[in-house]
Amino acid sequence: IQSSKIGLNLSDKIVKSINDNLTLEIAHYILEPSKMVKQVSKYAQNKDIIRDKEAIWEFLWFNMKEYYQIEALFIGDNSGNYIQARRKPELATRIIDTSVSPKKETWLYRGDDYQVNKKVEKLPSFDPRTRPWYKNTIGRDKISISNIFFFTTSKAPGISISAPVYSADGLKIATVGTTLPLNLLNKFLNRLDVFNAGKIFILNSKNQIISYHGIPSIEVEPKKNKRGEITLTQLSDIHDKDILEATVNHRIMSELKGSNQDTGFVTKIIEFFIEFFHGNFYSMQELLLYKNFDFSISKTDNGNLLTYASPLLKEYGLDWTVYIVLPEKSVFGAMNNIRDQALILTVLCLLISIISLVFIAKKISIPLSRLVFLTEKIKKLELNEISQLRTDITEINSLGDSLMNTAQSLRSFKKYVPEIVVKELVTKQQEAKIGGKKEHITIMFTDIANFTSFSESMTPTDLSTHLSDYFEFIVKILDKHKGIVDKYFGDASMTFWRRSKDICIEELACSAALEIVSELASKNMEWIQQDLPAMETRIGLNSGDTIIGNIGSSQRMNFTVIGDSINLASRIESLNKYYGTEILVSSFIYEKVKDKFFFRKIDKVAVKGKEEPVELYELISNKRTALLSSDYFMYSTYEKGLGHYFSKEWDSAITEFNKILDNKKSDLAAKLMLERWLDFKKNPTSLLDDWNGSVKLTSK
Repeated sequence: IQSSKIGLNLSDKIVKSINDNLTLEIAHYILEPSKMVKQVSKYAQNKDIIRDKEAIWEFLWFNMKEYYQIEALFIGDNSGNYIQARRKPELATRIIDTSVSPKKETWLYRGDDYQVNKKVEKLPSFDPRTRPWYKNTIGRDKISISNIFFFTTSKAPGISISAPVYSADGLKIATVGTTLPLNLLNKFLNRLDVFNAGKIFILNSKNQIISYHGIPSIEVEPKKNKRGEITLTQLSDIHDKDILEATVNHRIMSELKGSNQDTGFVTKIIEFFIEFFHGNFYSMQELLLYKNFDFSISKTDNGNLLTYASPLLKEYGLDWTVYIVLPEKSVFGAMNNIRDQALILTVLCLLISIISLVFIAKKISIPLSRLVFLTEKIKKLELNEISQLRTDITEINSLGDSLMNTAQSLRSFKKYVPEIVVKELVTKQQEAKIGGKKEHITIMFTDIANFTSFSESMTPTDLSTHLSDYFEFIVKILDKHKGIVDKYFGDASMTFWRRSKDICIEELACSAALEIVSELASKNMEWIQQDLPAMETRIGLNSGDTIIGNIGSSQRMNFTVIGDSINLASRIESLNKYYGTEILVSSFIYEKVKDKFFFRKIDKVAVKGKEEPVELYELISNKRTALLSSDYFMYSTYEKGLGHYFSKEWDSAITEFNKILDNKKSDLAAKLMLERWLDFKKNPTSLLDDWNGSVKLTSK
């Protein structure tokens, strides 16, 4: 019994881990679009639906195409105005304008290039204010998920996610919503890796099948009832009665466990004989041990079935439950076989000799210890140390393969959530909470120059592939230099370095920036040979105090950094275009690493939103690499001219800047200084007595 209990604990941990991760992935599939709905809600706060309809449609479509699971994205206001971007049955924009008389509904059907191919106008037959997705947000200030409904055209089941839009004075002015067809959830479930012959399905409180995996689709497709209404299939209507019995039995067992009635050993023996007389032959392992675990066991003609269940998004008002039904032999069969083999081998070893006993025991215990070791590594998310387990025992290999599948699933999950967040939650064994702390970090923003121009000439698929190849390239360099990639937005990215006693994070950031620019030149040659556009990257670096931690709501949060230093880094990156540079850094970076890198002092500016000016420097190269004499002349001449400029020694400054342009007419920074001098010459009143050489920028 004790050895069975140890094996059961091991197997139960594995299946629990799979169950928890499956539930988390399904919730992630549904809730990820809610983050996008929230973004659109925030974007629409200062928008007029009719006046800004083109900008709103483009924003809706840009967000919708990021999520394959949604079919349409829309917004409706308190006056009944409405804009919809939809994907199926064909790409279209729907606009309802109630500000005109008579009211007008316009359909703009678009091609793959998003250009309008056909326009249809008619009287509106739809009022968004009457729809459940709109009504669900009345009196609420957070995301709402609707009950299941059936799409008008396809008759397929789906759900809607909506969020209110509030004005600056706190009044609800509109609602943003999106729809998720449940057939895509089925495809998502079918991609999940479960034990052989396992089945996954989602039920609501009416025992209707929401989504499924491992059940023939013809059995669970929505059908018409006697009244001609389309309804979801009841669990009792499918042919696989074993699943129905397993589900009902699990609910009964869960209710009994919830009553906290502790039955003693004598009572369990009595239960054994009662089941025996009813023809149910439970083993002592099933009777004494299985009831201590979260799963329930059901006896069927095809063998025992183990059932796990987890509520899904209960906090959003959904009455859904995820069920995982697994054949017992696929979960515990290997463990039981090992136990039986161990017993036989032990008897034989006792009869032969003590040496044989030790040999056989080691042959079994070492792989089992290895399995326990791998399980603990998975628990700690030390997935890089997980290696394939291979022994002479097939059953242990099966368990080892299951562990490898679990590790692979967790590796995929870590791509969506920063590893430091997941490790901290596992180590502390507590739920993630809102909160942050002040910390000094270094921030890097990157952006692709002229991205809009060349992206318009590429198909969405080619553009997505090319952009992914670009990010794959720079992220490898950032990882190499210990950067934490925080987020991507369009063609831009944000990375930060946390302070460490052993390393200079400003040096790491500068080295990463130089390597990106250098290696990207070679990468661009490869892309050009493949008839792909080259990508030139602009980079901005800054250091300062920020708030780092979990930001968001109690239902949905992100581990990120916020603060004035972040905004300054973003502004510095955008100034590369202004000065014609590739890498700009603040004086806070420069002062830390000026002895290790070559810099060119560019200017002193007060960026938009800031009154205090900051000195900007162009990062040139590492001082381990000598500068060409021509480059040194250009950079030193510029800084000399800049010094004259700050001292109002205009003639000397002009002379130095012209020297630069005589050698390099494309030096945008030198041109800019000459143009600024001409502006001063036309408007000398702008040069006040307390002028310190800085310029205040009014745009980002």
